[in-house]
Amino acid sequence: MATDEQARWREISQYLDEALEIGPGAGAICRAASALGALGLLLSIIVGYLYGDGFKRFYFAYLTNYVFFLSIALGCLFFVLLQHLTRAGWSVNVRRIPEAAAATLKSALATVMGLY
Repeated sequence: MATDEQARWREISQYLDEALEIGPGAGAICRAASALGALGLLLSIIVGYLYGDGFKRFYFAYLTNYVFFLSIALGCLFFVLLQHLTRAGWSVNVRRIPEAAAATLKSALATVMGLY
């Protein structure tokens, strides 16, 4: 029985050693998305400056969006924590998406500095 399990793990490990290859257009898409995000941020700062209320509306919108996305990330983190605490075996594949969403908490710490 142990040899069957070892053979199964050897078969699985050959797929884990394969490198992830992204297509040639992925770099261009990433750069375009980054440029679009930077342009949107710049545009929102310009509109906040021109509106004449001292960025008050800009900070209200920023805080609202920050709390919205932070609550999603914290909810995902709670889901992952609950799955690990209960040792749920069924959620291994489903858990990958909340783990990725909870990983955005690192960048949320950096973006909260815009509020102070």
